[in-house]
Amino acid sequence: MSDQRSASIRTVPFTDLFRIGAPAAASAQTNDALNAAAAGKAFAEGETAARSAAAEARAAQAAGHDRTIKAIETRHAAAMAALQSANDQSLQAIETAWAESLVAIAIAIARSITEVEPAIAGETVQSLLREALAALPEGAAGTLFLPPGAPRPTPPAGWHIAEDPTLPAGTLRARADASVITASLDRRFAQLGARLAGLPA
Repeated sequence: MSDQRSASIRTVPFTDLFRIGAPAAASAQTNDALNAAAAGKAFAEGETAARSAAAEARAAQAAGHDRTIKAIETRHAAAMAALQSANDQSLQAIETAWAESLVAIAIAIARSITEVEPAIAGETVQSLLREALAALPEGAAGTLFLPPGAPRPTPPAGWHIAEDPTLPAGTLRARADASVITASLDRRFAQLGARLAGLPA
């Protein structure tokens, strides 16, 4: 009976009887190490997240800055374009007014010369005759009226010349039946002025 009990009893080294609390201390050290590792990992993750957030904030700030600069540049370009357009329109208006003034002055000078000229050149009267006859049907015949003192052109067959004191210098009037055509230097001046000013004659 005593032999069976001896076989079931585990032998314990004598020195182990004095190691009270050793397993608990080792477990505490293990826990401390795990806690430190977890804390380090959490700190690293937090630092990484903070750096990522800071980088995103800097990127967002840079993007906002770029958008602001772009908006300023766009507004500046639009303002400069509007200013240039206004300047161009002002210059165009000045040039147009200047051109119209020069045309008016030139026409006025030409008319004044015509008015004080004692006699219109024969070539001028002949060109007025051609202009008047070109506006009539081919083969028309009738009377050519000229102001007193005007050179007498050579009329085509079927036409005769008469004076009309109501006609101003530089004017020729052709009458064929019911058709009356007036050609004059004044009319030519008006057409010339309209062409130079870009207006319909």
